[in-house]
Amino acid sequence: MTPLEIASGVVFGFTPPTPALAPVEIGTLPPREALERAIRPALMRPPCLMSFSGGRSSSAILAVAVHLARREGLELPVPATNRMGGSASADETARQERVIICLGLTEWVRLELADELDLVGPVAMRVLRRHGFLWPSYAHLSMPLVEWASGGSLITGLGYRNALGEPDSLLCRDLDPLPWLRPSAQREVRARWTADATSRPRAEQHRLGWWGRLRRVQVGIELLRQLGAELRVQVCHPFIDPMFSTALGELPVSRRSTHALFGDLLPSELLAPPTMSTYKDAFWGTKSRELAEAWQGEGVDPVLVDAEALQMQWSLQRPDPRTFLLLQSVALARESLMASSVVSAAGG
Repeated sequence: MTPLEIASGVVFGFTPPTPALAPVEIGTLPPREALERAIRPALMRPPCLMSFSGGRSSSAILAVAVHLARREGLELPVPATNRMGGSASADETARQERVIICLGLTEWVRLELADELDLVGPVAMRVLRRHGFLWPSYAHLSMPLVEWASGGSLITGLGYRNALGEPDSLLCRDLDPLPWLRPSAQREVRARWTADATSRPRAEQHRLGWWGRLRRVQVGIELLRQLGAELRVQVCHPFIDPMFSTALGELPVSRRSTHALFGDLLPSELLAPPTMSTYKDAFWGTKSRELAEAWQGEGVDPVLVDAEALQMQWSLQRPDPRTFLLLQSVALARESLMASSVVSAAGG
C-alpha cells in the first residue's frame, strides 16, 4: 500500500485482468452448480468453517454448502460467528439461530470476544508485525476463524453484494471529505477516486469482473490467503469464483436475485436484507482510544496528514474508519521506536 492510501484509508487502481475462461471451461453450468463447484474443494478439506453473520451472503452460501455436503456424503460445514463485546442485537442473534435451525445444524462455533479485535489489540498487532498494513484495517477479524480452522478450510461470503447487487455502488457516490488530509493530498485522492469510478463499465455483465480487479478487493483477498497459508487453511470465496461470475453474467438481470438462486434452500424472510449491527465500535476499543489520546505526531506522514485535524478526528466518539490505518501506522511506529531505544540502551 502507498503512503497516500494509508493516509486516506482508500486503496486505488486495478490489478491486471485475468484470462477469460474458455467456453469448454464454462460449459452450460447454471450459477448454482458453478457455486457448488467453487465450494466443493473447501468441503473436501475439513474442518470446513463458514464465516457466518446471519446476513444474506453467509446464510445463502452456508445453505448451499450444507445442501451439497449432505447430497454428496461430505462432512458438514461448521458455521462460525465472531461475537464482539455484545455488539450483536437480539434481532441479529435470533436471525442467526433461525438459519441454523432451518438448516438442521447442530454445530455452531460462537467466539465471544471483547477487546481482542481492537484495531491495535493483540490480534491486530500480531498480524501487523508479520504482514505490515492490513486492508481492510479490520482484516484481523478473520484471524480467530482461521486459527479455529487450522489445517482445513474457511468459506466467506465476500463478493455477495457485488455479485447479486450493484458491483461497487460505493464508487457511484461522491467521495466523503477527508479533513485530516492536507489540501494537496485531498485533491490527489479525489482525482484517483474519480479515475476508478469513471472506469466502471456501462454494460452490467462486465461490472462484476471490473469489481474483482479493483486493488482494494485483491489486496484484501491476498491478505486472507496469506493468513490462511500460515495455518494450512484454504480460504474460499465462492461468490467471486470466475466460473460462478461467468455463469451469473449469462442470466437476465431479473433472475440474478437471492430469492431466485437460493429460495429453495431458505425461506424468503431469511433471504431478505437484515438489520445488522456494526462492528466498528468493537474495533475502536480501549487500546485504540488510549493510543489516540497519547499520540504525539509520530507514525504519520506530515506532508500528507494534518496532525491537528487527525487528532480532532480521533477525539470523536466514532472516528472516520478511513483513519484506522493511520492509527495502526502509529502503533507500528511506536513499537519500532521502543525497540530502537532498547537496543541503544543495551549498546550503551
